[in-house]
Amino acid sequence: MQTRPAHQTPQGRTLRPRQRHRHHPPLPPAHPKPGPDAKTLASERRIALPTECLSSLKIHQEQQQKERRAAGTDWTDNGLVFTTPKGRPLDPGNLPRRFRRLLHNAGLRTIRFHDLRHSTATLLLEQGIDLGVIKELLGHARIGVTAGVYAHVRLRLQRQAIDTLGSILGSKAAGQ
Repeated sequence: MQTRPAHQTPQGRTLRPRQRHRHHPPLPPAHPKPGPDAKTLASERRIALPTECLSSLKIHQEQQQKERRAAGTDWTDNGLVFTTPKGRPLDPGNLPRRFRRLLHNAGLRTIRFHDLRHSTATLLLEQGIDLGVIKELLGHARIGVTAGVYAHVRLRLQRQAIDTLGSILGSKAAGQ
């Protein structure tokens, strides 16, 4: 019987250990290559961003350039998008605290940072965006995962669709 390294599949593909992001990953390069922080090869993907997000990222980049100049030789260049004023990775514990403060200052209820992902998917579903597109944006491997996680939203939308259909049929019957 032939043996193979534990990190290699029978097809010869190398498996990578799952790693948790300790910071926000950098924006993808023009021609992305699989990196060490990806859970799977499919995890690394390009996604489109709304113009508002791109504008915010541009402003952030300009601010970061000022911080880079101010830090001089103390700047740590590691390709991260979100860093300390000296270019170092952010402390992961600070993100939830800063996010809660932003929510409080905006008069919004407290949610976890990860809940933004669910809010985005829910809003897209409610706007009629195809479940397959949402699956791709979220990076789910199978559409069944997306359908299962957002089943409650889909049930609500189905009820609304049936109510709308009932109204249409009712108005047509009344018009006869």
